[in-house]
Amino acid sequence: MRKRRRENGYTLHEVLIALVILSVALIALIPMLIYTTRGNSFGKSTTLAATLAQDKLEELRREPIVLASGTANPLLVAGTYADPSPPAGFSRSWTIVDSGGSFSADVLGIEVTAAWTDSKGLAHTSRFFTVRTNQQ
Repeated sequence: MRKRRRENGYTLHEVLIALVILSVALIALIPMLIYTTRGNSFGKSTTLAATLAQDKLEELRREPIVLASGTANPLLVAGTYADPSPPAGFSRSWTIVDSGGSFSADVLGIEVTAAWTDSKGLAHTSRFFTVRTNQQ
């Protein structure tokens, strides 16, 4: 009687079981991928809002409070202003606050706010504040 030689390899059942286990593992990873994508989107929006606010703040910080002619700079008059053309999905505003006499006449507070609404409809803001003097 001849001995039957055992062949090495996987049976069809073993391969199917391995595929089922792999499929269950991959399906379990889908929620993680969704949360990661949402987190990346939120991080991108947060970074863009902070950049928008910081850019406007730096722009206003470069402006002199009093012009060479001795008049107040019209860009730094006390009040609240809105950006007429922010990027889609964002709004940007800034408030100039005069010291009101508690300091010298050349001291201003500048607050810049960038706001956006996330995919869930929640509002978020990024706010920057600085105090300016006309001293060089």
